[in-house]
Amino acid sequence: MNELVELIEMTLWCLSVMDFFSDEWGFWTLIQSYATKDCSDLLSKFCADIDFVLFFGQLLELASVILFPIAITFYITWWFIHFVDGFFSPIYAQLGIDIFGLGFITSLTFIFLVGVFMSSWLGASVLSLGEWFIKRMPFVRHIYNASKQISAAISPDQNTQAFKEVAIIRHPRIGEYAFGFITSTVTLQNYSGDEELCCVYVPTNHLYIGDIFLVNTKDVIRPNLSVREGIGKGLN
Repeated sequence: MNELVELIEMTLWCLSVMDFFSDEWGFWTLIQSYATKDCSDLLSKFCADIDFVLFFGQLLELASVILFPIAITFYITWWFIHFVDGFFSPIYAQLGIDIFGLGFITSLTFIFLVGVFMSSWLGASVLSLGEWFIKRMPFVRHIYNASKQISAAISPDQNTQAFKEVAIIRHPRIGEYAFGFITSTVTLQNYSGDEELCCVYVPTNHLYIGDIFLVNTKDVIRPNLSVREGIGKGLN
């Protein structure tokens, strides 16, 4: 008998709680809406919110893609200015001159004067003598030769340019291609006649590390790219 009374009291308490939420907070109406057509309205609103979040995320991603290379460019440029400015700034600081960018301008002027001097006969003689000493240093000569080859590869002087043209060759197997640079041409003499071959330099890891392939001139594909554009695509 007591158990029946407790069950009735519990039922009445639950009904009173449901009436309270129905009157004060609309909780019961919200529960019923999931079983009626109001559920579709709530779902549509939820999907609209999701679409807005996705659209906002796409805008952030697009802005990041646009601003990231610009920020990197400004950061590297600013670092380069400070780096070059640091060569002559201590000298001006000792003289009591504190003007930002003065060391950078002085460095550029110094580089320009070095270029003018090296283009003369006396400068070329001094450069040849300096290279003669550097090439006899055990470790330094390898670094110097590698850096000089890279400088010659992107040099605007076609006579000293190591990379003559951009080339695409079939390598390492049929259906696959390798991106490289033509450095020179050679003539192979055989029984069937002379065969002209291109020396194609294919970078393996870095630009200054690679393999040389002798490829028939007819088998070399020459894309419409300059050497600088080819180096840019090879480094990307």
